Amino acid sequence: MKTFRFYQTIDDYKVTKDEISIDNDSVKIKISKQYFYKDDDSKIYLVEENVFGIDDKITIKLKDENYDWDEKSIYMNLGLEINNVKYLFENNHYTSEDAVLGIGIEWKSNLSRIKQCKKICSLKITNDNIEVNETFDILDLTSDVNFNLKIYVEKPGIEGKDFPVANDHGLIIGEFKFLSIKIDGNSSVFPVREVWDKTAPLWMVEYNSGDIYEDIFDDENIKIIINKSHKAYEFIQEKHKNYNSAFLSEVMSSAVSTLISQIIRDEDNIIDFRKSFEQGSIVQALKYFRDVLKFDLDNNYFSLYTSVKKYFDKEF
Repeated sequence: MKTFRFYQTIDDYKVTKDEISIDNDSVKIKISKQYFYKDDDSKIYLVEENVFGIDDKITIKLKDENYDWDEKSIYMNLGLEINNVKYLFENNHYTSEDAVLGIGIEWKSNLSRIKQCKKICSLKITNDNIEVNETFDILDLTSDVNFNLKIYVEKPGIEGKDFPVANDHGLIIGEFKFLSIKIDGNSSVFPVREVWDKTAPLWMVEYNSGDIYEDIFDDENIKIIINKSHKAYEFIQEKHKNYNSAFLSEVMSSAVSTLISQIIRDEDNIIDFRKSFEQGSIVQALKYFRDVLKFDLDNNYFSLYTSVKKYFDKEF
């Protein structure tokens, strides 16, 4: 869904793993991150890894075989280095020259309805470069966690009242998704949620998209549900003594094939990959599955399942 504002916002930007570039490098925000948890009086640092199957430059997973993601929180130390701050103010680019801007971080787990926020620093036209470090804890690790950096009006100015710029408290002039932490391990390229339901089968799928060209490929719109109470659940848990990689491959292949075939069927068997789509959308994910993972989306269900099974057999 598009949002229309009656003031100038930052629309020309590029986000990578370590940097946000605004207006063709007129302003750069360099980003550094460290993750750790506490074990008695010690800090145990987590290793940041790329997620196989996702190449958006901002998605990572954190690796530590001894860490219980369901019961503990982790801490993130975030460092920001912002250069040429005055550009945001000069000539009333985005706000009044005598205003004060703020930078904040907002993060939310996909399965939580609560967004958490933290102010990082304030910006004025008199600033040249700013360096800041903040440490905060991430409490909800039951599903993927997404992070946005926001630049907003902290204090309106007087001089900008006659210009069409953001000059009211709280107005957002820039919002950038700069980090996504995947929690669910090897299969995290596909949204997976675990439930406890003694009356349900081992796996189920849910698909709630209204527009696959705009809706994001995440567990709010599409997901595979794994039932932890099912008697066969132990066979798909890597740390369990009865773990069976072939069975896990079969489960994931069946679930993913069912989900993809449902999407294709709901689109009357026609998906136009030439049509424009949002970054991170369901269509973009399908295009990746087709072009990179070599899933067969063009023929019957058996061909789709065979191609998906070939992928998961290599994964597990």
